[in-house]
Amino acid sequence: MAMTKWWGGLSVIGLMAVGAVHGGCGADTGKTATGAGGSGAAGLGGGPASSSVGTGGTGGAGGTASGAGGDFETTWQGEVPDLVNDAVCAMPGQIGPASAEIGHWYAVRLTPPSYPYTVNEIVYELGGSNTCDTTAAHDVAVWVEGGAAPADTPANMQVLSTPATMANEQVRVVTHALPSPVTLASGEHLFVAVELAAQPLCVMVCYGATESDRDYWSNSVMPPYPWSTLGSSNLDVHARVGANGG
Repeated sequence: MAMTKWWGGLSVIGLMAVGAVHGGCGADTGKTATGAGGSGAAGLGGGPASSSVGTGGTGGAGGTASGAGGDFETTWQGEVPDLVNDAVCAMPGQIGPASAEIGHWYAVRLTPPSYPYTVNEIVYELGGSNTCDTTAAHDVAVWVEGGAAPADTPANMQVLSTPATMANEQVRVVTHALPSPVTLASGEHLFVAVELAAQPLCVMVCYGATESDRDYWSNSVMPPYPWSTLGSSNLDVHARVGANGG
């Protein structure tokens, strides 16, 4: 795909404190998720509201992307990567760790349209609205697996360092060229995991995900990781994490 698009400003409306994600009912140990205004000419609604706090966002102005598949609206800030789980992202938001989850990893499974497929670059977007901050230094890991779920101890990981920045951005687009391009054989998937190294560090996400086995939370700072899906925490999201190649 690799198409260009225009960003229609992110309107963060309802802060959702998602409690009891990993702890007891009402415990202050759950991930925090922020619902954002939708995109597109129709003014799609914002992210779902918490059962206790906040409301969905108001529809926002949409962007337009154009490519081989035709024009469509998207809220990605940068160029939509070739491999993504939600290219439109009609209901954007952001998810970050609670205080007990600093250093956990948010992993995404990406599947190419055909094989063999060589990945030479990864791209992801961080959110800096509301309580989130995009400036923290952190790592991102890349690896290949044959199964739908990541292994407790992933093998042959490439770990890349993302430096700190001085200024917080509404959306920070991070791009890394892989030192060693990865070629996926038939049936293999690419996993990309972002380290949430500071509590204000948030990954941009898209609400309304229909696949529950694409986004995973590590539940640990280091391996072995007891991965769980974001869907198991009642978060129907796909992270704005992708890869380029062919």
